[in-house]
Amino acid sequence: MTKHMLPEIPDMPSVDVNEKEQWTQADLDRWLENNRVAEWVGPWFRQLEARLGESLPELIRRGLGDHTVVPRWMAPLSKNPVWLRRFLSINDLTNTWFNQAFLEEDPEWLNQLTHLEEAGIARSFLLTGNINDYAYDPVHGFRPASRLLIDTLRNVKDCVLYFSLSRGLRFYAENPHIRDRLPNSLKNRLDTGGWNNRAPLLSTVCSLFDDIDRWLTGNQACGEEQPDSSQLSKGVAIILENVHLIFPTDAQDLERSFLIDNLLRWSNSPELFRSSHCLVLTAESLTDVNNDLRSRGGKIEQIDIPRPGEMKQRLKFLIPLLDPQSEMKETRVARLSGGIARLEGYSGNYEQRLSLLAHDCAGLTFLGIEDLLQQASASPNASLSRSRVMTLKRRRLSQESEGLLEVIDPKRTLDDIGGYDELKTRIREIIQALKVSHDPLVQRSIPMGVLFLGPPGTGKSVMATAMAGESEVSMARLGNFRGMYVGQSERNLSRIFSLIESLHPVIVFIDEFDQALGQRSTSSSDSGVDNRIFGQFLEFMSRSEHRGRILWVGASNFPQKIDPAIKRPGRFDLIIPFMMPDLKSRKAIFKVLLENALAEVEGVDHTLTDPGFTELAQRTEGMTGAELESIVNEVLRRTAGLRAQGAESPGISLDSFHEVLQAYSPPANQHASYKKMEDLAIAEVCFLDLLPESYRKRRMTAVERRTS
Repeated sequence: MTKHMLPEIPDMPSVDVNEKEQWTQADLDRWLENNRVAEWVGPWFRQLEARLGESLPELIRRGLGDHTVVPRWMAPLSKNPVWLRRFLSINDLTNTWFNQAFLEEDPEWLNQLTHLEEAGIARSFLLTGNINDYAYDPVHGFRPASRLLIDTLRNVKDCVLYFSLSRGLRFYAENPHIRDRLPNSLKNRLDTGGWNNRAPLLSTVCSLFDDIDRWLTGNQACGEEQPDSSQLSKGVAIILENVHLIFPTDAQDLERSFLIDNLLRWSNSPELFRSSHCLVLTAESLTDVNNDLRSRGGKIEQIDIPRPGEMKQRLKFLIPLLDPQSEMKETRVARLSGGIARLEGYSGNYEQRLSLLAHDCAGLTFLGIEDLLQQASASPNASLSRSRVMTLKRRRLSQESEGLLEVIDPKRTLDDIGGYDELKTRIREIIQALKVSHDPLVQRSIPMGVLFLGPPGTGKSVMATAMAGESEVSMARLGNFRGMYVGQSERNLSRIFSLIESLHPVIVFIDEFDQALGQRSTSSSDSGVDNRIFGQFLEFMSRSEHRGRILWVGASNFPQKIDPAIKRPGRFDLIIPFMMPDLKSRKAIFKVLLENALAEVEGVDHTLTDPGFTELAQRTEGMTGAELESIVNEVLRRTAGLRAQGAESPGISLDSFHEVLQAYSPPANQHASYKKMEDLAIAEVCFLDLLPESYRKRRMTAVERRTS
């Protein structure tokens, strides 16, 4: 991203954040002397000095982030940031605003668009993603992104023509007399909102495009004398809202082809490219936009608007949102009587509690955060607890993803799982690395993905949720994203990826991985849908910038059904085998399951001693953890039955388990099939220290059997 670069200042050395820890007043004065800084900036800083004192120069350095550039909103001819100036004069977290570098250019996507347009690099743009959310504006505070886009282009263009299916054609200009320079056909359309009630909707849109095309190109109809757009020295910005509704992916009719052809021709037109006009299309999802518009021959710059994926972005929104004096008039919460009275379940001072809240809001849009706070403020005591935040967040993300992604708030930790001590040690190493992933060396040690392999019932799913619970990061589970309509599966997967990126740090769990995403399709009956989905997943999973931010955890009983391209390093870097629990693990599993269950039951206890648990472990050789849990549950069921019959304080003894074990008979050949699954898992392991000593020789045999 290019910003207004500061030229060299002869009497001021280059001040780098890492080379010079603090700014003095002299450093700040020399920075302000640069002609790339607006005249109002200096007086504003002097006003802040009365409040912030001698620390102001250093706070400004931190607030700018990169002090060698001037944010666009501080440059000459920029609008006075009246909202920000007022807010920082009254808010108690002004220091936080500077320490978090909130003076930097924001939003990034808008700065990218304006730079490319002003530099003449592009004239046509397609904005996709989080276009219907709020965006930061120092002049007004957070406000709808579409309004900020209109105002930004209105400041640098003669006028903006904004078209949407619901509101028709609208006109925006700093100078209202610019409207007189429009052709009569467009002025007439503005009077009626662009609609002709006597013509079909699509035909009316085609007619509007035709009018705009004749005006912009100067190709007037025969005998028509109307103003030429070249009379507008700063140019015209045309914004088409929700183009995916006008040009959906599956639309092939002639009228829509006419519209798409116009847009492609405009984007390639040398005359329009040399002019100051620009075209901006918006859509929520790139995959929803017609393929011809996305990929065929047009020079349309695609800019993604991401969700607020960084904690500091959400904190920047929360600070004014929860301040009743902020007066962000274009947000809904600003109309409430006050902010949230209490933040329950969050410790520390107010700034620390806000930071924790911002962390918990990962995955939500600004609108989603606002909605969550609105619901909290409607409660009798206007309080917001952490449990309520997580509940509302899960509900909101489930609605936004239409059930494609389930966000989980795991309560179980690794201590709640009996046995598997060696595996838990390795998993704890990953968890610890996730907590300090900002360290580049540690980040490189975090796997992109971890694949849990082994027979069913050996604790793969339980371990994944405990992994998330112990690391205290979000956990998401993929739902069924495959759709019945053309392109629906790909669009669903793109939406899932967008949500996952905004949730980071996040553990994404995919159970039965071999069935969900395990292989390329060898069938031609799906028109290549499965292969495209497979390719999308491989590309997203391999992005190096996701290391330490998105951890994929897959679980499977059948590793031979998973494509080798997914199992390779750089995707699933680590394969962890889940064997049938050994004697020590079975003993620990029995103890943990029984004591955890009875901790929630009043009036029932057990009399089992250490030798008793050892005996149970010896009698259940070859059983999975799930089978052991089933045996414990059956003991509890029978005990509950005795209590219902009036038995006085029924306890659980070793005999209670003997009775159940005598009645238990697993399906024939079940354990033999589980042993084969163990061999498949063992053969996939690359790091032998993940296997107990007794399994390493067995691995050599399993590999030989698989390759023979």
